This record gives sequence, C-alpha cells and structure tokens, in this order.
Amino acid sequence: MKIEVENHLKNHFKFDFETSIKDILRKLPKDHLVGLDRIEVKYTALGKNGKGAYALYYGRDTGAKFPKIVLCVGNIFEGLPKILLRQVPLLPKLLLAKNILHELAHHYQTWQHGIGKEEQEKEARAYANRMIKQCFKYELLLLWLLFWPFLLLRSLLKRVKKW
Repeated sequence: MKIEVENHLKNHFKFDFETSIKDILRKLPKDHLVGLDRIEVKYTALGKNGKGAYALYYGRDTGAKFPKIVLCVGNIFEGLPKILLRQVPLLPKLLLAKNILHELAHHYQTWQHGIGKEEQEKEARAYANRMIKQCFKYELLLLWLLFWPFLLLRSLLKRVKKW
C-alpha cells in the first residue's frame, strides 16, 4: 500500500506522518486492508465533501478505480496545541489511527449491501472505537497515565457546571 504525504506537511507539523501511518497499519489485521490502494495525507481536502472533514474514503461506490483514504491533517490537528504534537507524538498518532480506522470501516462496508448512510456512520464509529481499544491498548494506558490529572479536573468542572 502506498502512503503519499504532501511535501510541506512534515515541516509544517514537525511530525513524521509516513512512519506513524506505517506503525498504525502494522497493528491492524491484514485482511482489513485488502483492496485498499493508498492513504493520502493532505492539509485539507478540496470540494464540498472535504470542507471540515477529518478524513474521506474514496471507493468503488464513489467511482474510484483504486480505493483510497484521504487524511485531512489540517482539520484533525487544527485545535491541538503545537507543543502536544511535538512533545507527545503518541497523541497525534492515535488521532490519525482513529480517523484511518473510521475510513477503513467504510472501505470494509463496500462489500456489504443494504446499509443506509446513518447506519454506515454508526458502524464506522463503533469499529474505530473497538479497534483503537484492541490494537492500541498500551498506548491508551500510557496516554491516560500522562493526562489523568487533567481528565479528573475536567470531570470535576463538568459536575460543578451541572449544579
């Protein structure tokens, strides 16, 4: 499978997209990747479907001869502080994984028939969540250990607001 990254992105984000995506794909079951031609990494996607999208899947149902996933990293990393990108590379890697898995679920759905758009999105979210927990459990644990004080504080603040 090919991984194509826009030239300026590695310097713009100071992040090695190709290596991270290869690491992500290595953790996934090989049969889930069958038929997927490439993953493209762009700042943002063009067209009405790409505006604000984190990732897009182009498969047989959209007329693509070679199925691909397009990651729109400008939209994914827009609100993320640059220091987290550089100092905690695990966080952007997990964000990429979640979006790749969501679009991979859409790729897998092209072999199924009779699923409505709303059900497709629901199943794609469930697949991404399940696979993140299954394939990245140690990374999630490490991230939780790093950020548990902030998560606790956020939880407490939400409870105070409800009062």
